[in-house]
Amino acid sequence: MKTINLEIAQEIAQKLSQATREERPGIVGEYAEILGWSHSKLYRIAEDNGFDSGRNDRHDKGQTKTGIMRD
Repeated sequence: MKTINLEIAQEIAQKLSQATREERPGIVGEYAEILGWSHSKLYRIAEDNGFDSGRNDRHDKGQTKTGIMRD
């Protein structure tokens, strides 16, 4: 399993924090090409190092949707 250098992870988080919403996919795309990782993995790494996208969580996060009652 590949690991990422802490400095690179912090650099990605900093660049994403300073970028506009339209610029972010390009930044992540560059790093994805260099590192060979997916966009979602790089966003997770950035979030672990201080990046906050500002998006809200879904209101139904964590709720089951099976419709089966516990009784």
